Amino acid sequence: MWWAFSKGAVIFKRDDSFNNSPVKRLIFSPPPTPNGDLHLGHISGPYLAADILKRHLLQKGENALYITGSDENQSYVELKARQMQISPKVIANQFSESIQSVLKQYNSAPDFFYRPLYDKEYTKYVIDFFKKLFSSSALKTKISKQPYCEECNLWLFEAHMSGICPHCTSPCGGGSCETCGLPNDCIGLINSFCKYCKTKPVLKETKQIYLPLQSYSKQLKKYLESINLSPRLRGLVRDVLDKGLPDLPITHNAHWGLAAPFDGFENQKLCSWCEMAPGYLFALHKITSKNNGLRNFMNDPKAKITLFFGFDNAYFYTIIMPALFLAYNHSVKLPTEMIYNEFYLFDNLKFSKSRSHVVLAKDIVKKASSDVIRYYLSATRPEFERTQFSYSHFIELINVDLIDGLSSWICDLSSRITLDFDGVCPDGGEWTVEHEEFIRYLQRFLQEATQAYEPKFFSLANIVSLLRELLVRTKKLSLSRKYLSNNNSINKLEYQTSLVLELTSLKYYAIVCSPIMPEFSEKLFKALGISMRFGWDRNVRLMAKGTKIKNLSNCIFTPINIDVFELSDKKDTQYEK
Repeated sequence: MWWAFSKGAVIFKRDDSFNNSPVKRLIFSPPPTPNGDLHLGHISGPYLAADILKRHLLQKGENALYITGSDENQSYVELKARQMQISPKVIANQFSESIQSVLKQYNSAPDFFYRPLYDKEYTKYVIDFFKKLFSSSALKTKISKQPYCEECNLWLFEAHMSGICPHCTSPCGGGSCETCGLPNDCIGLINSFCKYCKTKPVLKETKQIYLPLQSYSKQLKKYLESINLSPRLRGLVRDVLDKGLPDLPITHNAHWGLAAPFDGFENQKLCSWCEMAPGYLFALHKITSKNNGLRNFMNDPKAKITLFFGFDNAYFYTIIMPALFLAYNHSVKLPTEMIYNEFYLFDNLKFSKSRSHVVLAKDIVKKASSDVIRYYLSATRPEFERTQFSYSHFIELINVDLIDGLSSWICDLSSRITLDFDGVCPDGGEWTVEHEEFIRYLQRFLQEATQAYEPKFFSLANIVSLLRELLVRTKKLSLSRKYLSNNNSINKLEYQTSLVLELTSLKYYAIVCSPIMPEFSEKLFKALGISMRFGWDRNVRLMAKGTKIKNLSNCIFTPINIDVFELSDKKDTQYEK
């Protein structure tokens, strides 16, 4: 049987016009609040996942871009500034720069990162957005009673107050509950108190600008039923819509944020959560301006928007943002996919500054490579339930999967290729039933990996599980060398076939893990003679005979020892929320 393929090892290069082609996918993750450094809980959620999806889409030849920014007008920035008795702008600037640095260290820097405090165009875009809503009568003024702290002379909302959720009785801040995801009007919080002086607030009358969300209930229901949502998100939006939507405050009596652009409300600030909607449109406008413009993207039925967020923000992204877009302009393209994550815990507890219970992303990346951390966070990503990080489990999983499993196989394969075939991929030989089954398995592996990366099925945990199984199956195949080691010609031909299949398996390991471990996979591509790191096959193609395998033994990971993680890492107190 003649079965060698001359181009088997080649990943086809994308069209040269790719970089000038229209954007077909925009990926958004929530702008992190710059009131502290990013911890592993943040990285494990939307930020790493968004980067990995973008990398996979690029592999498939899709022009995808990833966008996020800094939520610099958020009330939590003011909270941190008041606690530290320094300017909110200093806090926002310090941690916005730190956030960008950490994302870069994890090879997950976005294509566009916006900074509201330093972008006049951003401010104008947001202000114009709300002016249009107001002039179209989508917004209304309303007098109501709101929590007020007489001790601090401060209106309480969002970050400035705490209490018990009236829906699930969990500890809760103003606006929404991180645990159950349901909104609250701040007044309804049980046993509410001021975050600064801990006293109980009084109710004081005030006038604010609101968006009547209930007016968009039918449109929201139709939209949300048209897209693929996870079971928990479906349950949340149905519950919220069934209860009836509240009026959404567009302005707050606050000292920090963008000034409200409405006559008579100059002393109020725009709600930072509402600001995110025009903020996303601004980013979308900026990043598509070089690719045939925003209008073409909005009118393109093939263009898609994928949105990542944590469940604690689900109400804002499933209800508030779409409602604001519907009120603004019905031609605005709404997200086509929403991918959420649950909380990532640290030794069974939420990451918390106040309890000195945190693992800062910038600290652990000094002790382990970004690829290693990306792999672990993918394996333990809290996709549908809470998962957790622990130092012992991190070290155990990495040593088992990437050292004892992957690296030992690569070293063994490198040795055999060098000794038996002078570092060159051999020609194919005799096929056996084991070989036939393995090639069918590789095809199934590729199909399942393709599905696991698709936004509607997106699961990094499944990708890691597939990679683990690929290692087990391939190692089982490699054992054949022990029984085919003599000079019998048929044995040698069977052994050659096994070697080709092993190299093919390693090629697909590199391709599938590339979005998760980009630095490792790039080394592996070079060692295997693969010309492009961007590429995704629909069908398995065998490694070509004569392919030179170079420096394969250098594509390994080093063992991790728990001694490299000092106790001080567990006591860093930079981040609270």
